[in-house]
Amino acid sequence: MNKVTIIDNSEFHKGRNCAEMTQNAKHTLLYLPPTFSKYPELSQTA
Repeated sequence: MNKVTIIDNSEFHKGRNCAEMTQNAKHTLLYLPPTFSKYPELSQTA
């Protein structure tokens, strides 16, 4: 069974530590596409 971890594009998610943890857990790491300033409502958090 393939396990997928989906995370945003924060700089700390792109570090070696995240990649190693994901690989050790036998997950596939996928990044969400970057948000665009054209759609500010998509990047707002509650």
